[in-house]
Amino acid sequence: MCNLSFNIAYALIRLDLIDGLCSNLIAQLTTPLPHSARALALILITVNPAMLSSARVFNCVDMLLALCDVPDNMLQFEACMALTNVGSLSESTKNYMLSRKCLQRFELLQCSAHHLVKRASTEAITNLVTQPDAIAHFMKKGGERLRLWLSLARDEEEDLETARAAAGALAMLCSNDDDGPARGLSGSSIPDIMNGVLESSSRDVQLRLVVCLTYIVAHCGIEAAKIIPASSEIFLPAMQAVSEEDSALGKAAVDLLEVVKGVLDERD
Repeated sequence: MCNLSFNIAYALIRLDLIDGLCSNLIAQLTTPLPHSARALALILITVNPAMLSSARVFNCVDMLLALCDVPDNMLQFEACMALTNVGSLSESTKNYMLSRKCLQRFELLQCSAHHLVKRASTEAITNLVTQPDAIAHFMKKGGERLRLWLSLARDEEEDLETARAAAGALAMLCSNDDDGPARGLSGSSIPDIMNGVLESSSRDVQLRLVVCLTYIVAHCGIEAAKIIPASSEIFLPAMQAVSEEDSALGKAAVDLLEVVKGVLDERD
């Protein structure tokens, strides 16, 4: 049952069989390989979870979060993938996942030695970071988690996809109306972000970190803007060169340069 094709997964949903899988899961979790739980994860990876009712989605969330606790790398990976899909459904689904302490589970899985588990759990968190409860979670202990995510975003050698997801999460956090994350990354983290941009070989990672910097300066003003030229003689010229490209990164560099210039001009 684990090797479900799209047609079989679709048929299971149409035939109203997912509730049976969810009910079966509790009994299966004590066995070495919880087959019904894995089948549920594969269904929700394969098929658009929007086809399910809200009540059924919430039931699936509980079952998949339990699957995250099973000490099996592939099951944890598939559970995180399914939860990433489910978490994209609606605000109510995201808030339900957060109320079930999903962030704490995902953060434990981020420490996995298995790169796919680490990547999938990072992507699952990224899907939730704009929720108020998630922002509050990131801001605990003076925003210490933000700096840990910056380390993930700069660790391309470990896994580029994880770095890309982490950089994307930081960009989304900083672009939020709540300026807490941007302020949490201002100050000493700004040179690290700049170095991340300069050292990255990935345009995607560079783009996300440039967006992050733009919002930090926009939220924090002169205290953030003055750090950029003071920390590096090559960063702004590098952004000027990139800004001439007809690309998403080039447009982001233009935005950054304009925001920095505007803040510095206001000081003068």
